[in-house]
Amino acid sequence: MSTQPTKLSAHQAQIVDALADDYESLDQIRELVNVSVSPETLERELWRLVKLGFVSCHAPSATGLKRVPQPQRERLHAYWFALTAKGGRQLASMN
Repeated sequence: MSTQPTKLSAHQAQIVDALADDYESLDQIRELVNVSVSPETLERELWRLVKLGFVSCHAPSATGLKRVPQPQRERLHAYWFALTAKGGRQLASMN
């Protein structure tokens, strides 16, 4: 098994960096990344990071944010996002 970090696109790297400190909504991520990224590109790249296991999706519940085990792309606007342990390792390898 390779321990080399996955090569991320520039947009994916910006998203990972935006999630470095805390949970973020899609709107907050959009504010933190390069303004030239279209909403469609941002959503596509974020979804790829979810599918790769770098980012987890969370939904509000009565007790706070609860991880969504099987997120749906159509609901990206309803989720909050955080780096997984895998995403954290990727972030560390970028710095």
